[in-house]
Amino acid sequence: EQRRQCSERFGEDDLLMFLTVEEKDAVQLRLTLEALDQDPNVVQCPTPGCSCRIERNSDDGPAGGGKKRNVVRVAPDGQELTLRAARHMANFRLRCPECSANFCSGCLAVPYHTSFTCEQYKERSEARPCRFCAAPLPPNAKDGATCGAADCKTALEGV
Repeated sequence: EQRRQCSERFGEDDLLMFLTVEEKDAVQLRLTLEALDQDPNVVQCPTPGCSCRIERNSDDGPAGGGKKRNVVRVAPDGQELTLRAARHMANFRLRCPECSANFCSGCLAVPYHTSFTCEQYKERSEARPCRFCAAPLPPNAKDGATCGAADCKTALEGV
């Protein structure tokens, strides 16, 4: 038996009239989320189980115009920041309104990596730590090496 194909195209309204209210709502939600996922100024919260989408400040984020503004040089914990770290925090640090996660919209690190850009945070998290203070060691450091701080050198001498 040979089937004939219909060449008529159906519009969205034609298709939606066959759906229940719940099915229409589900389709609309899916279309909205797909559109948001395509927007470079919208980021999804990286917390597992949280589906919140958050809009970055359009004039501050990486996809925005990068408008210059005064940047606070002190982190919420009182730590003084370099200008580069402060600008990064102003442009990329977000707090999810649904789950309250504090995260980086650039690399999706939770919690946000205060004092570091995404690149610096990645380098630091991949580096081997000093065995006494956990400070990151250079990539060519030998096993059992210390960071070179006076306290760590003293601790090494006592081992």
